[in-house]
Amino acid sequence: MNVGAAFYSDGRRVNNLLAYPVIFKGAMDAQATRINDSMLLAVADALVNETHAGETIPDPLDLHIHTSVARATAYAAITSGVARRTLDDDYFIDYRS
Repeated sequence: MNVGAAFYSDGRRVNNLLAYPVIFKGAMDAQATRINDSMLLAVADALVNETHAGETIPDPLDLHIHTSVARATAYAAITSGVARRTLDDDYFIDYRS
């Protein structure tokens, strides 16, 4: 591989870098008893919303994306009834606006 070569976007990169860590962060923040379909759909929607025109995937180094997707996961856990903890409104600043 060349130094500085462009990232190749594939499913593994999305799963391992953008999805799994923030799914677990959002689930832990809400103390979810399990990860359900609502949470996974929220992750997919959040990733789509963070992807700019012309990009295949959002920038994996942008911390805002990780925060946004974790918040979406936690919110879905709460609204789908698997969260054991409610989160303050300030946790969701920038997510629901």
